[in-house]
Amino acid sequence: MFYFCREKKCNMKRNMMKHIVMCAVVLFLSCKIMIGQDNGLSSYYLNKNVENTYSSRSYLSTSIVTSIAQDDNGMMWFGTKRGLNSFDSYNFEEYNQIDGIINATITDIQPVGDTLFIGTERGLCVYDLKNKRATNFFKETDSLILPDNYIHHITKPINGRITICTKGGTTVYDLTTKDFRVPKVSNYFPNYEVRSIVYMPKYDTWWVATSNGLVSYQDYNQSVRHYYSVEGLNNTLSDSDLRCLFVVDDDNLFIGSTNGLTLLNIANKEMEVIDLNSLTNYYSSRIDVSEIISVSDEEIMISTYSDGLYIYNHKRKTAVHISKFDRRYAISENYIYDIFKDETGSVWIATFSGLNRLENNLAKFHTINIFEKGLMQSITYFLELNDDNILVGTESGVKIFNANDESIKDFKTFFNAKEDYFESLYVYSFYLYKDAMLWVGTRNNGLYIYDIKNDRLIDVSKEYEIDNIDRAVVREIKCDEYENMWIATNMGLYCINLITKESCFYLNDKKDNKSIPNDDVYDLMFADDVLYVTTGDGLATYHYDTDCFTTYRLPDSLTKNDVVRNNGLFDIVAGGDGRYYIGSYSNGMLALSPDTKTFKTSKREDSFGTMIYSIIPDDNGFLWASTSKGIMKYDLRTKEITLYDESDGLQGNEFTPNAFLRSKRGQIFFGGFNGFNYFYPNEIQLETKKPKVIVTSLSTNNDVKYRYLTDGDTINLPYTSNSFEIAFTTLNLVRKNMVKYLCKLENYDNEWLSYDSKHRYADYRKLRPGTYVFNLMATNEVNISNEEPLRLTIIIHPAWYQRTIFTISVALIVMALLFILIYQRGKIIYQKREQRRKVAELEAQMVQLKQKTLQLQMNPHVIFNTLNSIQQYIINHDIDNAVRYLSSFSRLMRRILNNSNERYIPLSDELEAVQLYLELESMRLGNRFSYNIKIETDVDVKNIEIAPLIIQPFVENAIIHGLVPKKDDCFLNIKLSMIEDYKLLCVIEDNGVGRKLSEKMKLEQGGAHKSYGMSITKRRLEMMSKISNDDFSVDVVDLYDDNGVAIGTRVNIVISYQD
Repeated sequence: MFYFCREKKCNMKRNMMKHIVMCAVVLFLSCKIMIGQDNGLSSYYLNKNVENTYSSRSYLSTSIVTSIAQDDNGMMWFGTKRGLNSFDSYNFEEYNQIDGIINATITDIQPVGDTLFIGTERGLCVYDLKNKRATNFFKETDSLILPDNYIHHITKPINGRITICTKGGTTVYDLTTKDFRVPKVSNYFPNYEVRSIVYMPKYDTWWVATSNGLVSYQDYNQSVRHYYSVEGLNNTLSDSDLRCLFVVDDDNLFIGSTNGLTLLNIANKEMEVIDLNSLTNYYSSRIDVSEIISVSDEEIMISTYSDGLYIYNHKRKTAVHISKFDRRYAISENYIYDIFKDETGSVWIATFSGLNRLENNLAKFHTINIFEKGLMQSITYFLELNDDNILVGTESGVKIFNANDESIKDFKTFFNAKEDYFESLYVYSFYLYKDAMLWVGTRNNGLYIYDIKNDRLIDVSKEYEIDNIDRAVVREIKCDEYENMWIATNMGLYCINLITKESCFYLNDKKDNKSIPNDDVYDLMFADDVLYVTTGDGLATYHYDTDCFTTYRLPDSLTKNDVVRNNGLFDIVAGGDGRYYIGSYSNGMLALSPDTKTFKTSKREDSFGTMIYSIIPDDNGFLWASTSKGIMKYDLRTKEITLYDESDGLQGNEFTPNAFLRSKRGQIFFGGFNGFNYFYPNEIQLETKKPKVIVTSLSTNNDVKYRYLTDGDTINLPYTSNSFEIAFTTLNLVRKNMVKYLCKLENYDNEWLSYDSKHRYADYRKLRPGTYVFNLMATNEVNISNEEPLRLTIIIHPAWYQRTIFTISVALIVMALLFILIYQRGKIIYQKREQRRKVAELEAQMVQLKQKTLQLQMNPHVIFNTLNSIQQYIINHDIDNAVRYLSSFSRLMRRILNNSNERYIPLSDELEAVQLYLELESMRLGNRFSYNIKIETDVDVKNIEIAPLIIQPFVENAIIHGLVPKKDDCFLNIKLSMIEDYKLLCVIEDNGVGRKLSEKMKLEQGGAHKSYGMSITKRRLEMMSKISNDDFSVDVVDLYDDNGVAIGTRVNIVISYQD
């Protein structure tokens, strides 16, 4: 059935929802470049500046790197112009004078077990890695050990000894006896500078590179032979000023000099000068060789002090030159001090301007960069032509890449065209129609057809009268069996019939659910007589018979956890297992069942936020996908996912959506913003090496840092450093990003803790004093782990008050204190009991005294005097005074009775009783005395309370014994004032006869009246002082005139009161 689209204008309302994929600008601090197959380093890619590549805050001590080494644990060591640096694959650590390292340019480093032998321009440093101690040797102080301070080279251990080459000769260090010895060899000139030395056991010969030729020496007969450069001879050295030596295949000795490279065959003693200039077409007037290493079975690498690197194949006799001026293979500097191949196979390059590394590309991803006017180009599309030629779309035109020789040609050259028709155009897609017409889609610059045979360019918008396509992003172009050319753009889907030249245009219509779901169209696939279309809002299938679309979107079960639900889809491809696989914007790689049209996703937690752009199946049951975070490998059988990123040699982690291809040879191409990668799926290897783990540091809460700890180390911490962080890593794996770590702190963790490569530390807080053992293991990407865990012992010492003897001492002291406390407690209880008993006795006496006082106030004699006075008033017919006297007496008795029932009474009540008593006595005695009661203003008589019956007995005593005997002109003064807090002073003063005369008069009268009131009151006051601890006092003062005649008495009473 012949089918073509009927001509029609799509007047549907446009709702242009442009689904723009925002491609983040990748700031490439390190220039990672693939070294091609032609130079023999196809398994390497160049990391131009190691220091800036890693997300670390650590740096080299200086950019001038002079020497490189690796110890048995895999730690890298770098000597610089300003000290020593270690590198644990992520971070640099500096060792300098604080660590005891000699402050000078480091010329060579040789690790031996747990010791670093460090050669400098000013002496030798031997650094103990276990104890973190340095021992330094200088010619000035150790002349028998060190011939000269300037050290050129330190050999690896040979027969238990290492040899140290200096400007003044050699010295030998015995690793067993720990002794130095300067060898004495006849016919050997010790004033030569010894630059390098090697031992060839097959010939039992030492070969020594000096500043004046090559020297051979045999131990068994002490024979010495000299080799020099002789001008005009073929079998001679390139120069007598030698730099380095390197042995290959036990018979060949490569000799680097200040003027080139020489090969000496030991068996036949033939010398050959290697002309690197002619082999590389690079000219240097003087190739000053700094170091030689092996990079493969057939190749050596030669570094120089001025001309960069050379790769020499000693089997094929070919060479390649690499310098900082190479566009594709540029190193940071041509001035190279040292090169070193590490345990993983990567090659390190120490230069005058930083540290470079040719990283071992275990995964064998080839990286190609395309430049235009000095700028690296983004890759947008691939199309295979013939003879391994790949058409490459870039942001500035079209290039042709040959996968066989990795050559790159421009469009004009390859097609022999009159001009480069697509120069400076952002090319987005290709389609080759019948090997003759090349369709080329661009971004916002139209769609074109290049007639290859006639070298003619056709503008599709004009040829087929299609509006708006010149402003669209043409993402995909495909032709169906009916000669319909389908064109996917960001402005809808176009269809052109190549026979009738009729066209149609499909846009989204929100009112029509049979229209295309979104105008942003990404990919097209023909299958089952259906056209599958991926868009910015789901998948659509176009049915030829009905000329309409059916839309399929992701179910809620797949998108329920998305922050923003997104149905954007990219590439669609048949997976080989009966399902179709689709790249999505935020839901991983989707699997679509063609029959049920149901989706499943490969998305997992660690792929959150990853966009899947392009998908390519291989022949081994795997799907390969380019993503926003690298390349993903998906196993259709096990559903396992393997991720590859920039550290595996990719051009970058971010790829472009439509740039992918599987070539006829089985190579897979993915394009990105920094070039493209291509590879054979079978060559992508998994790493099976057992991990080596180390503890890079232990940092405490007191800012103390213990660096580089290995198995069996012990750290002693004070009790104040009971919180710490342990950082760790692996040193011998290439794919470090796939490592999983397991750790457990014995005596703290109940189970093993698992961390990924981004979390290379364990944190512990506020541990108790004791001994802990930190166990560390690691597994690689195929779950192979180190057989035995690394064990690090951490001892937190207790504080002095946490030690056992202190605990016992404290326990004894506490027991003693408890005994004393219990004893004192019992004693206090007994004393309180005794005190309560005594108080009870005193209170009983107080009651008795109070009763006696009351009895004195109301004794028969007082009542008789009162009645007698009333009778006298009645006899004298003085009824008013009789009534008045009787009334005052009754009030006095009532007040005395009321006051006697209270422990404390207001001062006003006590004064009222005194006032009534004075009135009665004054009336009874015929007003023979006058009285006055004065109260100071600060005395609040209503709110001050005192004990009752205190003042009146002293007033009574003053009247009876002082005023009554005097007969006339008598007075009595009472004064109340405050003397201090809660103390009241009562002064009772009379102008009577005085105590002596009163006593005499009583004796003359036969002791008729004895006063008990004052003495009882004094006893009451004394007992009140004992009971309440208040101060009560009575002071009686006799008053005399100037002639010594008694003129009265003054009583001072201090009374405690309460508010």
